[in-house]
Amino acid sequence: MQPTAVAPPAATFQLDYLLGLGEEYSDNFRRSDADKKSNFRTILSPGIRLGINGAFTKGLISYVPSETYDSSDDKASLFHSFLGSVTWQATPRLSLTLSDTFIRSDEASQADRLSLRRDRQPFTTNTLAPILTYSFAPITTTAYYRFSTFVEDGGRDTVSHLIGTTASTTIYETNTVSVGYEYLNSDTSGGQGTLSAGSLGSGATQDVSGHRFFGSFTRQLNPLTSAGISGSYGLRQSGNNQSGNNQRRNNDFDVWSVSLFTTRNVGALSLTGNVGYSQVKRDAGGTDSSILTATTLIYRLARVSLTLGVDTGFSETFAEGQNFGVVETRGVTGTLSYEFTPFITATTGGFYRENAPTGTSTRTTTQGGARDENSWGASVTVAIKLSRWLTMLLDYSHTEASRQAIVQSTLQSTPPDGGAFTENRGRISLNASF
Repeated sequence: MQPTAVAPPAATFQLDYLLGLGEEYSDNFRRSDADKKSNFRTILSPGIRLGINGAFTKGLISYVPSETYDSSDDKASLFHSFLGSVTWQATPRLSLTLSDTFIRSDEASQADRLSLRRDRQPFTTNTLAPILTYSFAPITTTAYYRFSTFVEDGGRDTVSHLIGTTASTTIYETNTVSVGYEYLNSDTSGGQGTLSAGSLGSGATQDVSGHRFFGSFTRQLNPLTSAGISGSYGLRQSGNNQSGNNQRRNNDFDVWSVSLFTTRNVGALSLTGNVGYSQVKRDAGGTDSSILTATTLIYRLARVSLTLGVDTGFSETFAEGQNFGVVETRGVTGTLSYEFTPFITATTGGFYRENAPTGTSTRTTTQGGARDENSWGASVTVAIKLSRWLTMLLDYSHTEASRQAIVQSTLQSTPPDGGAFTENRGRISLNASF
C-alpha cells in the first residue's frame, strides 16, 4: 500500500466589507491664519479588508476610497488609502514579506510624521518594500528594497530607491552582533517654487545618493532586560541642477551617529529607548550636531493604556516622502486610553514638535520665515460600539503651528504671516464592518 500524499493546507481568507460615513468641521480649513476659512467636509468611505491566515502565508490587505465634499469651495474630491503586508514562509529558513502603502490625500498629517507639511494641497505617496530573510544557524540575513514616491499636484516629485542587507548572529547565547549596509538614491524634480534657498528655481532638480554602514551589539542582561550600543556612518553625494543649463552645485555631506540602547519589559510596563550623539558634516564647510534619542514607554493595566514617546536627532526626509533635506527634529507624543465599558472607549493624546533647518534643508526665502518652527496639538476621541458591526466615533482636535523655518510647499512662498496657524477640528462618523 502506497502512502497517501498530504497536500499542504490551503490559505484561509477572511473578507470584510467596510463602510464609513462622517461629517467634519474645521474653523481653519486652509491651515493659514492669513487666509482663514471654515469648512464642512462630508466623507463617504466604502472599502474592503482581506485577512490571510494560512499555514505558510499570512497577511492583511485593505483598500478604502473616500469621496469628500467641501462646503468652502463647493468641491468634491476622491482620495485613496491602500495598506497591505503579506509574508510567505517558503521554507523553515527562508521567508519573503511584501508590503505596500498607497495614500492619496490632502491631509498634511498623512504626509510625514514631523509635521513639516502644513497646507491642504493634494498629494500622492506610495512605498513598496519587499524583504527577504534567510537563516542558516547561527547567522540570520536579510535583503530588502524600498521604492518610495511622493507627488504633489503641480509641485515637485520625489522618487527614492533604497537597497540594503543585514546579517546578525548570536554569541554565547546572550550576545547578538548585527551589521548592515544600505545604498540610497533619491531624485527631486519638476514643479515651481524654490527647493533650496538661493540654489534652485522653477524646473530645477536635486539628487542625493550614497552609502550607509551600520551595526550594533546587544547583550541580554536577564530575561526581562537587554542593552547594547549601535552606530552608523553615511556618505551622501548631493547635487542641484539648474533648469536650462549644465551648472551643478555640489552639497555633499556625511552623517554619523552613536548611541546606547536598552529594552525592558516588566509586567504591565515596557520601555524601549536609546540615547546618543549625531552629526551632519558638509564638505563645503559647516557642521550640525544633535543629541540622539528615540524612547517609548508603554503601560497597560486592565482598562488603561498609556504611551509616551520622545525623539530627537536628524531626519533625512528625501529617503522616504517629500524632500525637505536633512532636518533637525525634537518631539514628544503621548496617548492615554481608558475603557469605560466594553462598548465605550475614550482616548486622549497630545504632541509637541520642533524642527530646525540644517545646511541641507529647504529653508524659507521670505521675510516671514523663522529660524526654528514648532507645532503642538491635543485631541480626544470617543469610540462607541453600537453593535457587533457598527461603531460611532466622536473626535475633536486642536492644532497650533508657529512661523515656518523650512519651506512647507513647493507651490508657493511662505505666506506673509510666516505660515503660523491655529485650527480646531471636530468630526462625527459611523463605521461599519460586515
